[in-house]
Amino acid sequence: MSDRPSPYDAGLGPVSNSPGKLESSRKCAADYERKVVSDVLDAWIHQREHGFDLEHDLSHNDGDLSRAAADYALHGTHYAKANGLPSLWPWGDGCKPRDRRENLVRAAALLLSEIVRFDAEKGPFGSEDRP
Repeated sequence: MSDRPSPYDAGLGPVSNSPGKLESSRKCAADYERKVVSDVLDAWIHQREHGFDLEHDLSHNDGDLSRAAADYALHGTHYAKANGLPSLWPWGDGCKPRDRRENLVRAAALLLSEIVRFDAEKGPFGSEDRP
């Protein structure tokens, strides 16, 4: 379990019908959601600073980044354990899982890299089916 607080830990959850508490709850949740996005961007920047930049990512055009993200996202889940899912990790060095939240942050950062790689490979709109 993560040591990060839930946006609802302060007793301001969605069940409150008091206008002041509900507004406070919404602000708390929005702040928490910004923190989540910030954590993903920090992980993505960390990857970039350690050599996993666009040039590197362009060499992985066969779904490697998506498979690595899926491996992190599914690692340790009840579904993966119950169904005996094989590793999706595309490289020989193996996935380096941490706690569930960190695995999800890493998965999201890898998906950002895959989107940037895809868009760079396909041109300014990333796909011919987009306007």
